[in-house]
Amino acid sequence: MYVYNSCDYFVLLDIHNNSYMMINSNPLETACFSAVCDKYESALVEYARSFVVPEDQEAVIRKMSIDNVARQLEDKEVYSFTAGVEDPERGYTRKQLTYRYYDRAAGTVLLCRTDVTEVYLEERARQRELESARLRAETDPLTGLLNHGGISRRAGELLESSPLPAAMLVLDLDNFKQVNDTLGHLEGDRLLWKVAQTLQLQSGPDALQGRSGGDEFVVFLPGTAPSRAGDCARQICEAVSLLTLPENAPRSVSCSIGAAFAPEDGRDYQSLFRVADRRAYQAKRLGKNRYLLEG
Repeated sequence: MYVYNSCDYFVLLDIHNNSYMMINSNPLETACFSAVCDKYESALVEYARSFVVPEDQEAVIRKMSIDNVARQLEDKEVYSFTAGVEDPERGYTRKQLTYRYYDRAAGTVLLCRTDVTEVYLEERARQRELESARLRAETDPLTGLLNHGGISRRAGELLESSPLPAAMLVLDLDNFKQVNDTLGHLEGDRLLWKVAQTLQLQSGPDALQGRSGGDEFVVFLPGTAPSRAGDCARQICEAVSLLTLPENAPRSVSCSIGAAFAPEDGRDYQSLFRVADRRAYQAKRLGKNRYLLEG
């Protein structure tokens, strides 16, 4: 009654003899497996190939192997994991497989499988909602780029997780205040949006782009050497200078860019930002419409 009320199936596994006995309440799935079998390893591979979703099959075969189960139970009372299973009637389901020793000396283990689909799907939905909320909170509403919090978090995580070199570009528009003062904030917002599109086009699919505030932007280039970062900065400068303003604009568009490199200039987001920001303002003092990789 416990099996039929609580589990899909219940197995007594003999890890010394590679054999098992099964009580099941899911005949649609387990009808092709004998209730008593002396080839557990072969049966688990057949089970995984027949019912486990493709992306989980290799992991399930590895986790259910006798060697792995015995190793996991050496220091634990219970060994448990979940996997996706295609149910003949319900389609995708999520199952939890739990192993525990019945008799350690004899090498007999109890295995039960329970359905956790409802809990799994609820958790997935909750995670999607949280991710969507975080994405909204980390997105600049004007440009669609990451905002200051978003770019600092995402770039910071990449810096922590990867030993590869990286580059950061900080871009500041030249004379942006004059655009707002003479053409109005609506035209200024249009220009910021154009710059954001330019950054996405020129920095490539692996880069992160963000608006850190006002007319200041950040491009983070993971796994990028200084020479490649210099090429990217030059392309951005050239592309920004081609952006157009209304005919009554006081001057053309340009930008100043400063670069910083990990690990030479720092190993975290704030350190790199400070160096790149300082170089961007130094580029302004040198005449604007240029980029600096050092100094």
